Amino acid sequence: MGRSGPGGEVDRLDLWAGRWATRPGEVVLNRDPDWTADDLGKKIHVPSGPALTVVGFAFDLSHTADAWVAPGQIADLNPTATQMLLRFTDASTSSEERLRAQLGTVTEGFPADALTASRSYLTLKEQVGSSARAYSPYLMAFGILGIAVAVLIIANVVSGAVISGFRHIGVLKALGFTPGQVVAVHLTMISVPAVLGCALGTVVGNLLARPFFGFVFSGPQAGVLHGDVSVAAWVNAVALLGMPAVCVLAALAPAIRRTGCPRRGRSVRAAPRAQGGHSASSAGSRAAGCRVR
Repeated sequence: MGRSGPGGEVDRLDLWAGRWATRPGEVVLNRDPDWTADDLGKKIHVPSGPALTVVGFAFDLSHTADAWVAPGQIADLNPTATQMLLRFTDASTSSEERLRAQLGTVTEGFPADALTASRSYLTLKEQVGSSARAYSPYLMAFGILGIAVAVLIIANVVSGAVISGFRHIGVLKALGFTPGQVVAVHLTMISVPAVLGCALGTVVGNLLARPFFGFVFSGPQAGVLHGDVSVAAWVNAVALLGMPAVCVLAALAPAIRRTGCPRRGRSVRAAPRAQGGHSASSAGSRAAGCRVR
């Protein structure tokens, strides 16, 4: 194929060794990155055509060609066909039947035997995503369990921290803080480290996701997908907002319960006793803050 460069809107190539063919007499071979590049500079003699020097190696998922040359070189190789690479605006949600209908619309003005072959991106998507789909059920199961365990741990730690701060609550009340202000102070004390921890965890998670994606999408397709595989923005948003919300909800109930007004002592009815016992009981009751009838 004659092609001016490895980039483009459709069928982007991974030029993993050497450079692109820009002058006559140069060729770029389609080869998996797992191979070696020892053949750089080697001469290839094309039947009924000129000799070509290998200046680079590239790889594409759709395998649209075995080799590429500069557009000005293709005429010397006696081309027998023209290749059209198309991208439909709604192809991401289309079925095979829909794509065939679109392809028929595009080639409507061509002769009957003009179209020799076609290939849908859905076939490539199925092929490339096969390795990732093998891990998806396990990742989903362990991910849900991990989130559930994290929520339980956070709820226990946060509620325990609020309950253990009963002395701090008493000090704030003594300083004149209202119950609502005491709750606000505790929620702030919980929220600040929670937000900082979630921000740090999100950054570390994105950094660790890179080598994991490299492992899942290892193989020839890794170079083509470079820069396109990353953590979705909504995942980072849920991590940054969801876990602080869990911390606030876990701290809210014990904070409200601990900052509530103390209950008054209830009346205790005691049976008549001897004078000594009655006096001792009255003294103990007064020390305990109860009223005895």
